[in-house]
Amino acid sequence: LPFSPLHRERFPRALGLCPPPPDPPPPGPPGCLGVPPPPPNGWAPPPAYICSPFAAPTPDEQAHHVRWARALARLAWDHGFWPVAPHLYAPQFLDDADPAERAQGLAWGLRQLQDCAVVYVLNVPPSAGMRQELDRLSPQQVVNVVPPLFLRFA
Repeated sequence: LPFSPLHRERFPRALGLCPPPPDPPPPGPPGCLGVPPPPPNGWAPPPAYICSPFAAPTPDEQAHHVRWARALARLAWDHGFWPVAPHLYAPQFLDDADPAERAQGLAWGLRQLQDCAVVYVLNVPPSAGMRQELDRLSPQQVVNVVPPLFLRFA
Protein backbone atom coordinates (compact mmCIF):
# COMPACT_ATOMS: atom_id res chain seq x y z
CA LEU A 1 0.00 0.00 0.00
CA PRO A 2 1.24 3.50 -0.63
CA PHE A 3 2.28 5.41 2.45
CA SER A 4 1.45 9.08 2.32
CA PRO A 5 4.61 11.23 2.34
CA LEU A 6 2.76 13.60 4.69
CA HIS A 7 2.92 10.97 7.41
CA ARG A 8 6.53 9.80 6.96
CA GLU A 9 8.01 12.31 9.40
CA ARG A 10 5.54 11.59 12.20
CA PHE A 11 5.32 7.84 11.57
CA PRO A 12 8.69 6.66 10.22
CA ARG A 13 8.03 2.91 10.33
CA ALA A 14 6.68 1.12 7.30
CA LEU A 15 4.53 -1.98 7.19
CA GLY A 16 6.66 -5.07 6.66
CA LEU A 17 5.64 -8.53 5.55
CA CYS A 18 3.98 -10.63 8.20
CA PRO A 19 5.11 -14.21 8.67
CA PRO A 20 2.60 -16.76 7.44
CA PRO A 21 0.44 -18.24 10.16
CA PRO A 22 1.58 -21.61 11.46
CA ASP A 23 -0.43 -24.73 10.84
CA PRO A 24 -3.42 -24.90 13.17
CA PRO A 25 -2.88 -27.07 16.23
CA PRO A 26 -4.70 -30.38 16.49
CA PRO A 27 -8.04 -30.16 18.31
CA GLY A 28 -7.64 -30.45 22.04
CA PRO A 29 -10.00 -30.71 24.99
CA PRO A 30 -12.41 -27.81 25.32
CA GLY A 31 -11.47 -25.06 27.75
CA CYS A 32 -13.61 -23.21 30.26
CA LEU A 33 -17.29 -23.04 29.27
CA GLY A 34 -16.59 -24.85 26.01
CA VAL A 35 -14.17 -22.19 24.76
CA PRO A 36 -11.14 -23.88 23.24
CA PRO A 37 -7.80 -23.03 24.84
CA PRO A 38 -5.38 -20.88 22.84
CA PRO A 39 -3.10 -22.71 20.44
CA PRO A 40 -0.09 -24.25 22.20
CA ASN A 41 2.32 -22.23 20.08
CA GLY A 42 0.58 -19.01 21.22
CA TRP A 43 0.19 -17.62 17.71
CA ALA A 44 -2.60 -15.15 17.12
CA PRO A 45 -2.86 -12.52 14.40
CA PRO A 46 -1.49 -9.19 15.64
CA PRO A 47 -4.19 -6.55 16.10
CA ALA A 48 -4.57 -3.65 13.66
CA TYR A 49 -6.81 -0.71 14.45
CA ILE A 50 -9.30 0.39 11.79
CA CYS A 51 -9.68 4.18 11.56
CA SER A 52 -12.53 5.27 9.30
CA PRO A 53 -15.61 7.48 9.68
CA PHE A 54 -18.78 6.18 11.29
CA ALA A 55 -21.16 9.02 12.18
CA ALA A 56 -23.03 10.61 9.29
CA PRO A 57 -25.93 13.01 8.82
CA THR A 58 -28.09 10.47 6.97
CA PRO A 59 -28.68 6.71 7.34
CA ASP A 60 -27.50 6.17 3.74
CA GLU A 61 -24.19 7.91 4.43
CA GLN A 62 -23.75 5.97 7.65
CA ALA A 63 -24.39 2.70 5.78
CA HIS A 64 -21.69 3.76 3.31
CA HIS A 65 -19.29 4.41 6.21
CA VAL A 66 -20.03 0.95 7.59
CA ARG A 67 -19.21 -0.57 4.17
CA TRP A 68 -15.92 1.34 4.16
CA ALA A 69 -15.05 0.09 7.67
CA ARG A 70 -15.88 -3.51 6.77
CA ALA A 71 -13.79 -3.35 3.61
CA LEU A 72 -10.87 -1.77 5.47
CA ALA A 73 -11.14 -4.46 8.17
CA ARG A 74 -11.09 -7.13 5.45
CA LEU A 75 -7.96 -5.58 3.94
CA ALA A 76 -6.23 -5.72 7.33
CA TRP A 77 -7.32 -9.36 7.68
CA ASP A 78 -5.96 -10.16 4.22
CA HIS A 79 -2.64 -8.66 5.32
CA GLY A 80 -2.49 -11.04 8.31
CA PHE A 81 -3.88 -8.80 11.07
CA TRP A 82 -6.84 -9.09 13.42
CA PRO A 83 -8.92 -5.98 12.64
CA VAL A 84 -9.98 -3.95 15.68
CA ALA A 85 -12.96 -1.86 14.57
CA PRO A 86 -14.80 -0.53 17.63
CA HIS A 87 -17.09 1.55 15.43
CA LEU A 88 -18.45 -1.65 13.89
CA TYR A 89 -18.87 -3.40 17.24
CA ALA A 90 -19.98 -0.78 19.79
CA PRO A 91 -23.06 0.45 17.85
CA GLN A 92 -24.49 -3.05 18.21
CA PHE A 93 -25.27 -2.24 21.86
CA LEU A 94 -24.56 1.51 22.29
CA ASP A 95 -26.77 4.29 20.90
CA ASP A 96 -24.60 6.53 18.72
CA ALA A 97 -27.30 9.23 18.85
CA ASP A 98 -26.97 9.45 22.67
CA PRO A 99 -24.02 11.82 23.36
CA ALA A 100 -23.10 10.04 26.63
CA GLU A 101 -23.05 6.58 25.02
CA ARG A 102 -21.19 7.91 21.97
CA ALA A 103 -18.54 9.40 24.29
CA GLN A 104 -18.23 6.05 26.11
CA GLY A 105 -17.85 4.22 22.80
CA LEU A 106 -15.20 6.66 21.56
CA ALA A 107 -13.27 6.38 24.84
CA TRP A 108 -13.36 2.60 24.61
CA GLY A 109 -12.15 2.76 21.01
CA LEU A 110 -9.26 5.04 21.97
CA ARG A 111 -8.25 2.50 24.60
CA GLN A 112 -8.25 -0.23 21.94
CA LEU A 113 -6.08 1.98 19.72
CA GLN A 114 -3.33 2.01 22.37
CA ASP A 115 -3.01 -1.78 22.10
CA CYS A 116 -2.48 -1.83 18.32
CA ALA A 117 0.96 -1.44 16.77
CA VAL A 118 -0.58 -1.12 13.29
CA VAL A 119 -3.31 1.30 12.23
CA TYR A 120 -5.21 1.31 8.93
CA VAL A 121 -6.51 4.81 8.15
CA LEU A 122 -9.01 5.42 5.38
CA ASN A 123 -7.75 8.34 3.28
CA VAL A 124 -10.89 10.49 3.43
CA PRO A 125 -11.55 13.79 5.20
CA PRO A 126 -11.47 12.77 8.87
CA SER A 127 -14.61 12.78 10.94
CA ALA A 128 -14.58 14.14 14.50
CA GLY A 129 -14.05 10.61 15.85
CA MET A 130 -11.23 9.95 13.39
CA ARG A 131 -9.54 13.21 14.42
CA GLN A 132 -9.51 12.01 18.02
CA GLU A 133 -7.96 8.72 16.92
CA LEU A 134 -5.38 10.39 14.68
CA ASP A 135 -4.41 12.76 17.50
CA ARG A 136 -3.73 9.75 19.76
CA LEU A 137 -1.39 7.95 17.34
CA SER A 138 2.15 7.44 18.56
CA PRO A 139 5.32 7.47 16.44
CA GLN A 140 5.78 3.78 17.31
CA GLN A 141 2.58 2.80 15.52
CA VAL A 142 2.80 1.76 11.88
CA VAL A 143 0.22 3.74 9.94
CA ASN A 144 -1.18 2.58 6.61
CA VAL A 145 -3.13 5.24 4.77
CA VAL A 146 -5.52 3.48 2.39
CA PRO A 147 -7.35 5.27 -0.45
CA PRO A 148 -11.00 4.17 -0.79
CA LEU A 149 -10.24 2.98 -4.34
CA PHE A 150 -8.07 0.21 -2.86
CA LEU A 151 -11.00 -1.33 -0.98
CA ARG A 152 -12.93 -4.40 -2.14
CA PHE A 153 -16.59 -4.48 -1.26
CA ALA A 154 -18.27 -7.82 -0.63
